[in-house]
Amino acid sequence: MNDFLHVAKPDFALGRAVPHAITKFMVATDCSRRHCLFSGRVQGVGFRYRSRNLAISFDVTGFVRNLADGRVELVAEGPAKEVEAFVEAIIDRMKTYIRDCDAAEEPASGEYSQFIISR
Repeated sequence: MNDFLHVAKPDFALGRAVPHAITKFMVATDCSRRHCLFSGRVQGVGFRYRSRNLAISFDVTGFVRNLADGRVELVAEGPAKEVEAFVEAIIDRMKTYIRDCDAAEEPASGEYSQFIISR
């Protein structure tokens, strides 16, 4: 596990949400969702662009966006191993810019059909 990543598991049981649309990973039984808030010098350094390009190599959907307070928010859904590997890849690629990553596991919603840069 990376030194930057702090994952908080929710107090409630992780149930499976009924997807709004069938996405490429919904047939898997281990769908998960990771909600990450990256802090440090993470805006203006290509963080969102690199995250979106990395997502192509993983079976994940979701979004990445800049926040007004200077952090970057990322939500990724997919098979648990894919989501974990994706977040670790982002941290590895952007480690010189990341001071901290607060992450929470959440029930997957299936609301995303691809990984996008959100505004």
